[in-house]
Amino acid sequence: MKKPAIMNLGLGLGLLGGIVAVASLGIFYEDDDGTIATTGAYLLAACLYFALGGAFAKHGQWSSKVLAFMAFVTVGIIAGGTIAEYYDPRFGAVGTVIAVAIIVIGMTSGVKKYVDSERTIY
Repeated sequence: MKKPAIMNLGLGLGLLGGIVAVASLGIFYEDDDGTIATTGAYLLAACLYFALGGAFAKHGQWSSKVLAFMAFVTVGIIAGGTIAEYYDPRFGAVGTVIAVAIIVIGMTSGVKKYVDSERTIY
């Protein structure tokens, strides 16, 4: 089965989200009592975005159900972290939009069929 072109957009958004999370860590860094927790929260977001991007790769590791679950987990962590003030509100808004766009791309019929098909490495 041929890889749908929209999967490249999902891969790009996952990479963009990870890059934005790492950049936000540097931009919004404040040296205070909660520095370790805030740093960990930004790095968690970056790891989740990079993992979501990897799911859209040609030989990705997840089924469509796992992709949807991880995308919703990412939205929940970004939204919850923004509400709990671990994330800057600007990063929370951008990060949530990127994660929701990844959910929309991941739930298209072509992507679901491709992701659920046998993707073997030759």
